Amino acid sequence: MRRTFANMAVCMLCCALVISCSAQAPQAAHLDATASLPEHDETVNTHETIESFPNRTNPRRIIVHSDSGGSLDFTCMDPDCQNLTGQIVGSPVIADGTYQVIRTEDTRVAWLQQEGDTVGYMVSRTGTDRAFFKTFSEAQAYEHKGETIKLVGKIILITLLVGIVVFAVAAGAASEANSNVVMTRCTTFGVTTTCTSR
Repeated sequence: MRRTFANMAVCMLCCALVISCSAQAPQAAHLDATASLPEHDETVNTHETIESFPNRTNPRRIIVHSDSGGSLDFTCMDPDCQNLTGQIVGSPVIADGTYQVIRTEDTRVAWLQQEGDTVGYMVSRTGTDRAFFKTFSEAQAYEHKGETIKLVGKIILITLLVGIVVFAVAAGAASEANSNVVMTRCTTFGVTTTCTSR
């Protein structure tokens, strides 16, 4: 499962090099081998087409064609496909050339190198949210952006749920306590007093 997640993360990181993906659900298909291309999966997003060889689950090579003309072609450098090497052409953010994408200790951040020099860092957050940064600290800040608000929201939700549970338990305890109490009510009319107990 971890390898599959890592492979999918690498594929998604590559998508960030060309353009941002749309929120629209991608269309995916498996294509049989032809005279010019081996068997592969093809995923079509709003602004790009991603070809994963031999498939999206365990890609060994990833080619991304942007509708704006940019492309990238990356091949795995290791058996687990954690690190990639390949060409980037026509990216609005990264100059044309040969690059290596190296996985960092942070699973959502990859290091982009060219001829041994650091070019920048790619971040892949949930969904289609991806970006490129020049420094690792900027990449990490972007990766964790919005997590404080999510945490505060969860704390508020949990506090409300605990409050409701405490109120329900207290109401139930009060109801049970009242069921064991004998209530006596007395009324006086003239010189006569009448008492009833419940």
